[in-house]
Amino acid sequence: MFAVLLIVILTSGYIYSSKHLPSRYKMAKSEGWDLYFQVARRGFELAIVSAIICIVIDFTGVLGYVLKRTTGLTYQPDFRQIPFSHSDLKLLVWAAFTIFFSYVIAWVKSRKYDVNQVRKLNMLLHVVRENPLELFVTKATLSFVNNDEDSQVVCITLSSRKVYIGFCVGGNNVLHGNLEHVGIIPIRSGFRDKDSLELLITNDYESYFLDPNVNLDIGEFIILIPTSEITSYQNFDLAAYEAIQQMKGFGVSAEDVNDDMGLVSQLD
Repeated sequence: MFAVLLIVILTSGYIYSSKHLPSRYKMAKSEGWDLYFQVARRGFELAIVSAIICIVIDFTGVLGYVLKRTTGLTYQPDFRQIPFSHSDLKLLVWAAFTIFFSYVIAWVKSRKYDVNQVRKLNMLLHVVRENPLELFVTKATLSFVNNDEDSQVVCITLSSRKVYIGFCVGGNNVLHGNLEHVGIIPIRSGFRDKDSLELLITNDYESYFLDPNVNLDIGEFIILIPTSEITSYQNFDLAAYEAIQQMKGFGVSAEDVNDDMGLVSQLD
């Protein structure tokens, strides 16, 4: 009997954790004993709730009453014809119901994520809050798809010193806890100087995107950047950068810029 209980608890816990989106994320981030305890805890909770439901149904006889009223059937099993006792039958019913219950609860609790993109990303912020890169990508993507706020420009530097500046449109496998690529629509690109690491912008895609004579499908310009190649990521104020570059062209030093940030704000 103990073996049956253990199998039911672990099976239902695994089903719930793999189908419920936040639990799936946590399971992907866990390993070793943390993973086992997470699955076991979820399974134990489901088993307790399932057992309470089964006890209430058995005690009130509501299932037999419903069957009799709807189909005319009467629940009177002949245990001489089956190779287990009444208690064994109840245990099997509870086990089957617990596994079914884990599917249902995971599906119901995940339904709230199958809504519009803005609401889904807002809920994802809570799920990915402990991973800096995933939180950064989710926030940037939310600003891009949310019409009620300005899209946040991001700057991503690769290990090759290549730099992309643009709008983040999401990442793959976030809820599986395995973010492999970040999608970005570039408006500028360039590289960092080998010695000083100063940002040098060499390509301006925005002018091309805004050209009314261009038949543009913006989706064709999405760049997928492997997270393994990312060395740094940040929000980026393009207007401030261009203002600083303009001041440097007029001979204003970096120290002067740092001493008078109000000037940059006015030029922004």
